[in-house]
Amino acid sequence: MDDFADRLAVRVQGFKQQTMEGIHGSLLTIGEALSHTGTVFMRERFPEVCQTILKYKSNPNRLIRRTVIMLLPRLAAYFPDQFVQNYLPLCMDYLLDTLKKLTDANLLNFGSHALIAMGEIATVRVGRADLLWCDSLTASSRPLAPTSTRTSRRSSRRSNPSS
Repeated sequence: MDDFADRLAVRVQGFKQQTMEGIHGSLLTIGEALSHTGTVFMRERFPEVCQTILKYKSNPNRLIRRTVIMLLPRLAAYFPDQFVQNYLPLCMDYLLDTLKKLTDANLLNFGSHALIAMGEIATVRVGRADLLWCDSLTASSRPLAPTSTRTSRRSSRRSNPSS
């Protein structure tokens, strides 16, 4: 296991380079480590891994921010109890904030990824902690519906008062 830890440490050296490619590659390496390592290896490192990933949630590069969004459900699935206890509020607030800041230009880059991440996190651990964000999620996702759909529904309600 020490050999694997050494190889993993070499691969995440991109964080030290502070280049877009290095950071992105290191985030992808962490994602693969989450997929292919046992709980013994990650148990001690989980808080550090979460903090490292969350450190890049406000990075100016869109690819890095999107990778962070895509890694959040994997963190939640890896250690659900610890994630819910220590990181769920921060992550859900971040994802909700991402949805609130959407414009047409970044809707496809972040909107779908943020919604998918929220749904995947909710399926990992359904409980009171997750339900706190349901109303906010619903309110944030309404503006994402296509304008023509919202307009046509309003028009049909006006023309057909019985519905």
